Amino acid sequence: MRPLIFALFASLAFAFAAPLAATPLEIVEVSAPAINCIFDSDCTITVNDTTAPITLPAASGEGFLQSRTAPPGQPGTVGQGFVPYEYRVDLRQVVGVLALPCITQLVIDFGALQPLDYDGDGHAEDVYVVTGGGLGSVGLASADQVGGQITFRFEPAVCAGSHPGGGESTFFFGLAGAGPPQAVTAQATVSLGGTLSLAARAPGGAGPGPGPGPGPGPGVGPVLCLPGLPITADVPVCRCLRDRVLRELRCALLRPDFVLVRRTPLPIPPGQPVEVRWSFAPLNGFTGKVTVEDGLAPGFSGPRGPQRLVFESQGGQGGTLTRSYEVKATASKGTVSVPSLVTVEGRGGQAGPESLQVLLPIGPEAPVDLGDVPSEPIPRPPAEPDFGPGSCGRAAQRLWDEHVERFGRTPFGLSYAEFTDLQTRAEQCRRALPSFGGPCGSAGQAAWAACFLRRGSNCQAEGQMAVERCVRFGLGEPLDGILGGFRDDLIDLGEP
Repeated sequence: MRPLIFALFASLAFAFAAPLAATPLEIVEVSAPAINCIFDSDCTITVNDTTAPITLPAASGEGFLQSRTAPPGQPGTVGQGFVPYEYRVDLRQVVGVLALPCITQLVIDFGALQPLDYDGDGHAEDVYVVTGGGLGSVGLASADQVGGQITFRFEPAVCAGSHPGGGESTFFFGLAGAGPPQAVTAQATVSLGGTLSLAARAPGGAGPGPGPGPGPGPGVGPVLCLPGLPITADVPVCRCLRDRVLRELRCALLRPDFVLVRRTPLPIPPGQPVEVRWSFAPLNGFTGKVTVEDGLAPGFSGPRGPQRLVFESQGGQGGTLTRSYEVKATASKGTVSVPSLVTVEGRGGQAGPESLQVLLPIGPEAPVDLGDVPSEPIPRPPAEPDFGPGSCGRAAQRLWDEHVERFGRTPFGLSYAEFTDLQTRAEQCRRALPSFGGPCGSAGQAAWAACFLRRGSNCQAEGQMAVERCVRFGLGEPLDGILGGFRDDLIDLGEP
């Protein structure tokens, strides 16, 4: 069995004369109000809604396209500095006379979007759909982008009804952009034929093209990974720079048998020699050879041909080997490396040989060394963390216990980023925690909190189901006090 590999795979795009191909966008389901926490530390946002009327052939009544925006994400949030844009197609009051017309897709000149980790799984997604805690019943089948235009396809199509109020509405679906709202024209495709031009709001401008980054549109600059970094958001390493856990692991190639880290300063000053350093640390008694071949990135000058760095270990554990070479940046802006080829040759029955192509830059500040020179200490979580009172605190504690069980005895230890993230989410949970009422209300709150902390998609429904189970089995505050948490593995009854 091949060992599990955690790595950032990337390749830089170059300009070609061929037409742009459609890029599929990743869609994730979320719930409200939890999605608000992506952009606001209090999980509450003030929205600005505009609508454009929709009239369909062979039907009476009027629907609308809703465009919703909110202020840019607050400092410290996942969406810091980015504007949330949400859309909804509402045909509930449209009545089919000769047929039931539908809208099958919506095309919006959105411009450059900003992927964010909407569901908390450590991976940035492009589009979110609010399937829990909001309006609507129709979701997205797919979304893709060509230049600045994004096409949203509905599954099933959103259709008119046979009587007033009997039509359908999509869920709110949203994405993030860097620019302020501008007036754009959306194109809706009608099932009976033809398209509708509808007023909408979006950042506008050209989206990611075939060059090294998204081109600026009217009033829109390039979307960056993080403010101040000269790396545009279409470079996959952005996930490393945005994700606190990955930054904590130094954006490394992390394997069960070794850790390999590539370090360069960011931003890179043009015209000056820059040292590229690779550090290798064997784990679990790895015996073998790891070879790195670095290509020369666009915008750099240096030695001809790939740089070949060799690391060998004879059953080592934790000691660090470092190799380096110099290049010079010739471009006016910092760039990132082309993928590096890593070859692993294990000995004595260990894994290998195998080859990987990985991109492992790091930033945004000078990195901590792996150990060949004195380094600053890595923050560690407290031995007995406190996640606060109530259902939210208990849900966070359970997730932390799972983290301790998984990583407490590994060479990497416990994650301080995971600890601080759980603290923040537990506080957000307390601010957004709904009231279910009745003697079983605490069971509903406990289920909602567990769903929220795990970034579930429909926490309100899970809370209501917990209340119904509690009522059905006659559980509640009195029995909770008697059992003293004895059935906590089955139903978290909350505090008496």
